[in-house]
Amino acid sequence: MRSSLLTIGWLVTMGYVVAMNAQEPPAQAANSDYIRATVVGTLYRGKGSNGIEYRGFFVESRSERWASKRPPNKVNRVWILTGDRSAGTDRLISLVGKRVIVSGHLEQLAENATATPPSLAMFMRVTNPNDIQEAPRGSPSGRVYPFYWFAPINDPNKPDWEILPQEAKAGEVILSKRNELGILSNFAATPFEMDGKRYASVEGFWQMMLYPEGKGDERTKDKRGTWKFTREQVAQMTAFEAKSAGTLAEENMKTLGIDWASYNGKRFPYRSVTPGEHYKLIVAAMRAKLEQNPEVKRILLATGDLILKPDHIQETNAPREWKYNEIWTQIRSEIRK
Repeated sequence: MRSSLLTIGWLVTMGYVVAMNAQEPPAQAANSDYIRATVVGTLYRGKGSNGIEYRGFFVESRSERWASKRPPNKVNRVWILTGDRSAGTDRLISLVGKRVIVSGHLEQLAENATATPPSLAMFMRVTNPNDIQEAPRGSPSGRVYPFYWFAPINDPNKPDWEILPQEAKAGEVILSKRNELGILSNFAATPFEMDGKRYASVEGFWQMMLYPEGKGDERTKDKRGTWKFTREQVAQMTAFEAKSAGTLAEENMKTLGIDWASYNGKRFPYRSVTPGEHYKLIVAAMRAKLEQNPEVKRILLATGDLILKPDHIQETNAPREWKYNEIWTQIRSEIRK
């Protein structure tokens, strides 16, 4: 068995962007020498030495960012192997010359077994012809993404609000809490400091702003409200604990007729149609999270040009700060410049 690290290193050398954990993903068998992945690029049919087409197919992608890594006029190729030769070949023939998204088992094998030493090539084993799809306009090229970002999950106990990884369309990725992309969720335990105070998560920061800032706060004076937690306690919460604290706060706000939140003594609308102070604060918190947690930045950049989609059903006409996937898209664009 070849080392998985060797294979990953080869991919990086060839210019592919591979987002892998230090540990092997669950989708990779312990006795295998492949990486489950998704590759995007233009599909071509191979030619023999006499220029006649034969049954080989490969995904090819050219990119200026690889210029320093490859000799002039060289390209990156991933050859496609299909289990169902008839259906797979027919599908490949219909897509030749088009940009495609292919998912399967990515292996480094000898392209010419008679050579000494044998030349190496990358092969994608595809077991289901439906895993070969035409890529929509604007989808990323020349990148390899971990298959487990898109791997189907069958969970009979899935909550109604959740959007599973397999629901991503071509060129998209769901920021699922079921894999490493969950670190981009506001729920994630990614501590950061902002204006001299420490917060356990963006969610804790968000919900903290709904709580009273002290004894002189109007929300504290009105005895119709019952505040189970202090502002400081909520700031140290993550995930559903922070979300639940926010739900309690919103119930109090409804009782008290309050439609505002506060930060450092300043009030502002909580659900503003036009992005305002609350939106700016959430974006600032997400930036602080990124800058103070290297893994967040690594994973965000590893998503390449994929369209980031939320892992939960979002309410219609929600304020922009609710659309964390769009904020990450904006930040990703900025840090890549």
